[in-house]
Amino acid sequence: MKRLLPLLLLLTACSTPQPAPPVPPPPPTTSTPPPSPDLMVTEGAADAAMGLRVQALELTNNGTTPYAINGYPTITLYDKDQQPVTDVQVLHGSGGISTVDGFDDTPRQLTLKPGEKLIASLLWRNTVTRSDVNATTAEYLDITATPGQPTQRLHPQYPL
Repeated sequence: MKRLLPLLLLLTACSTPQPAPPVPPPPPTTSTPPPSPDLMVTEGAADAAMGLRVQALELTNNGTTPYAINGYPTITLYDKDQQPVTDVQVLHGSGGISTVDGFDDTPRQLTLKPGEKLIASLLWRNTVTRSDVNATTAEYLDITATPGQPTQRLHPQYPL
């Protein structure tokens, strides 16, 4: 959230005008953007039918060496204020939410060569069974594709 600071400008009259001091040139910009991770996770297509949500995640090897991919990524959820959501379970497979082909298959090791991409999906249903409880939603997620890779923050189309 940006805060606006009030600015007070005081003008006074002088009988002898003084030359304005020279304006210094702006400092040179030497910063470079951080390099993108070798394994880049981006959001793919999303689908929200009858309360069941599916978000595709695309994992692309932008590096110069192959990467072994095995198992599930590490995922942490955050609310709209980017604070951790703690009252949500992250499960592997479909977690009994629904029967969807492929979600409960055992992960198998893949080697992702430079330039190759794989697609995985998140599946969720935000179910509230009591009228005195508000649904918990997550707006952001941190995902670490494999151990040793940097964590990346995503903002999916549909709240989790």
